[in-house]
Amino acid sequence: MKPKLGELIGLVAKDFDLAFARGALHSRPDHTGRPRETQVRKFLRDMLPPKYGVARGYIVYPRWEGGAQIVADVTKEFDIIIFRAETCPNLVIDEETGTRLVPIEDVYGVVEAKSVLTEQTLSEAISKLAELSDPAHRAKMTRSDKRGREHSPFTMVFSYQGSKKYGTRSTARVRLAERLDSNDYGGGVQGPDAVVVLDQEFVIPSRDEAALQRGYMVRRWTTMAGAEKDEEYLNFTNFAAAMEGNRGHVPEYWSLPVSRQNGAIAFYALLLGFLERQRLVDYDLGELLCLVFKPRPVDDDNVKQVLPKNMLWTTPSGE
Repeated sequence: MKPKLGELIGLVAKDFDLAFARGALHSRPDHTGRPRETQVRKFLRDMLPPKYGVARGYIVYPRWEGGAQIVADVTKEFDIIIFRAETCPNLVIDEETGTRLVPIEDVYGVVEAKSVLTEQTLSEAISKLAELSDPAHRAKMTRSDKRGREHSPFTMVFSYQGSKKYGTRSTARVRLAERLDSNDYGGGVQGPDAVVVLDQEFVIPSRDEAALQRGYMVRRWTTMAGAEKDEEYLNFTNFAAAMEGNRGHVPEYWSLPVSRQNGAIAFYALLLGFLERQRLVDYDLGELLCLVFKPRPVDDDNVKQVLPKNMLWTTPSGE
């Protein structure tokens, strides 16, 4: 008996609905998001090919300190890191949650997961992701491999629901795309590569033609070739090309609608496009581990703590 394909997408949607409902059972705000965030990671682990790892954690990277010595440093904690599973060391720092350290060279991209997209949660996510997306921050983290190649992980925001401010595309007080548009809002912070609101829309930079085309593929549920012929897609790309000399008239971000029923699959299809474009670089794991686990004096206030307290290796004498 053939499987009923139409029912499969409904099962995926129910998993996300159930996770959202479980979160509502908790009274503490910091516990509300746990089952919802866990569901996103589980969904990606189940759906992605085995070469991709998925975990909560920190990104560890080498950087020059004072121009004199190279040291290891870590980012803030990210909800979801998608990494190269076959080469990434198993630096788990919390067995219960699976939180781990991931070398920057093994990172494909990161996703911040939110229950409801409010001004506060959106600002928090953008601020955290800026550590990877902002060119000034990224320049400190990215190294070239022996072939001179560099890579920059993609960044995404995922939300189960919109809010009254960023509600449905027709009733929102402020359209999400406009909030992200630096032409209008000028926040000075590099925006994410995509924002996905599960029951509403996904928003992508208008300059990213490949992501825009994939967005229309998802919207029309067609192929990339079919999306390339879509009338709305062609109208927008032709307009953007005509205004190339005056980009201030072109929206920085473009919004495409999704529904609660197919939002998770749309999120996955869009994310696959970002993953396929990543070209990770080679690195010396032994070198990185020497920097990560280098003993640090406990009484030196000028040395920045690299690892969470339960992993920091110190020596009383500072030797």
